[in-house]
Amino acid sequence: MKGLRQRWLDWSFVALMTILCAILSVLQYNWTGEVSKAESTRLRAGLNERLQRLVRDFDSELNEDCAELTPTAREIDQKGRESAHGDRFRQWVLRENREALFTRIAVAVPAGADLELQVLDKQSARLQRIDWPAEWSDLQENLRRRYFDRERRPRRVTHTASALIELPVFGDPDGFRGPPLELEWTILELNLDFIRNQRLPELIRTHLNTVGEAFDVKVEIAADPDSIVFTSRQDAARRWTVSDGRAELFSLRRGGGRHRGRPGPSDTEPSRWMISALHRAGSLEAVVSKARVRNLAVSFILLSLILIAGSALVRYTRRARRLAELQLSFVAGISHELRTPLTVIRGAGHNLANRVVRDDKQIDRYGQLIVQHADHLSEIIDQLLTFASTRAARTPAVREPVSIRETIERALDAASMEVQSSCCVVEVDVATGLPPVIGDPAALRRAFQNLISNAAKHGTEGKWIKISANLLMDKGKSLIEVRVADHGPGIPEAELPHVFDPFYRGERARSDQIRGTGLGLSLLKEITETHLGSVSVKSQEGKGSEFIVRLPAARHEEYDEFAHSAG
Repeated sequence: MKGLRQRWLDWSFVALMTILCAILSVLQYNWTGEVSKAESTRLRAGLNERLQRLVRDFDSELNEDCAELTPTAREIDQKGRESAHGDRFRQWVLRENREALFTRIAVAVPAGADLELQVLDKQSARLQRIDWPAEWSDLQENLRRRYFDRERRPRRVTHTASALIELPVFGDPDGFRGPPLELEWTILELNLDFIRNQRLPELIRTHLNTVGEAFDVKVEIAADPDSIVFTSRQDAARRWTVSDGRAELFSLRRGGGRHRGRPGPSDTEPSRWMISALHRAGSLEAVVSKARVRNLAVSFILLSLILIAGSALVRYTRRARRLAELQLSFVAGISHELRTPLTVIRGAGHNLANRVVRDDKQIDRYGQLIVQHADHLSEIIDQLLTFASTRAARTPAVREPVSIRETIERALDAASMEVQSSCCVVEVDVATGLPPVIGDPAALRRAFQNLISNAAKHGTEGKWIKISANLLMDKGKSLIEVRVADHGPGIPEAELPHVFDPFYRGERARSDQIRGTGLGLSLLKEITETHLGSVSVKSQEGKGSEFIVRLPAARHEEYDEFAHSAG
């Protein structure tokens, strides 16, 4: 009843730990989900903030360049058009790494019924009249309508036209409350190769691709998303339909020359480009998802380790408890085994010392009794010492050819007292011509003696013991197989896995108070395995038991080696 209650408590502890781990895993799953959402929001906000910083740097520098290259109407009136533009250009070009930003700088000036185009020569800083380039035709038409027809419609921004910046020079307002007039335009043509190969990569490295992070970046025309201005990777230019972050890029301030306080066009025109960023892992969601899976895997491993540790704790606690019970049983059994012969020896010695016995025959009988029980004590002590030494040894202490027939005969002689007291008939069937085994003859004799004594003590009901030895082949190896069978009560199936455990004694042996220490079969197993053999048992309740010992037979070269060394 106590064992059942303890087993129930052990399993209850394991079940409780399993439930707690399951609850923790659910909580951990939900918590990682919330953390992942918060992390995704944080990463996206951080990316958008960095994109805005990139946009500010790009737009602010571009607007500064545009403002420096565009003279006011007053400057043009005072210095003349060519001098005003030349002075502005010479001051601007002094700034580091600026000249490569624009491929062409031009001025569109009204001339009769049309607009005249004058290009600034970068070497002489002088204006030269040229024909309008074909790729500038949309800009030419737009400026013509704005000047002659006073139309304010925005022009169509194409891939080529997106690189053209027209900056008006404002005059006096058209009427008292009307917008200021656009007298002429400074036209700047962006060097897209410089933007693609130097300016944008620098900004991306500074603001986006920091240590541990990598983003693919794409810049497209806002009015025509299929027109790509820049991509950080050619193979990734069109591979995403959504992005982790987007921002408007290339927004110009156009009100540099008009009178303050006058109505007019907006200071800032709509952004021409859109910049998009996508994490190279696939998306920020993919990064967060991988981190979540990694965290869940770590949590699962930790919870599994906790559960395994708890189960192992229960298992080893039960094992330690069972070992303690076996040791207590062993102490009780060995105490009984020692007390009985000591009591007999003490009683016989007391009678002899006090001359209670005077007859010579009785004196001889008492002497034989003392010797018999002293031998039994020596046998118990030898068994304990052999068990201790065998547990520590990996190989036999002595290695020599051992005859199985002679070993069985010596074991029978050593166990003769148990066999005689059990009144069992012993049948011995040892095949002739068996090869020897290499090992310790004393240890092997002890092993078979324990096996025969065990059969005699537990097989008294059947009054029969059979010992057989044969040669067999197993996987190309020669083995000596020794079988010891009895017709005793047999071993319960539940006890079979434990019969070779140290200190273990079956329920029937304890209840019937059968003599024994619980070390005999354990010692048999240790000696057999030390000799590279194996031992097994077959048993049925009510029909008896059969123990099977298999030992490797000596090879001819081993036998010859020992024969030569002996000679």
